[in-house]
Amino acid sequence: MTINPARFYNLEVGHLTEGAKADIVIFDVKQSWIVDKKDFVSKASNSPFIGEKIIWSC
Repeated sequence: MTINPARFYNLEVGHLTEGAKADIVIFDVKQSWIVDKKDFVSKASNSPFIGEKIIWSC
């Protein structure tokens, strides 16, 4: 989801190298949250998950 789009646009991202920009996500697998449309960044707030409790599952 990062390497090929970065190659397509000739961006120096999509990998972890010393001195390079890092594009990673760090999250707590034990955290849960309730989806709330006020937290959406987009103008659209349609989601079947609004009001649902979300937990990480692996």
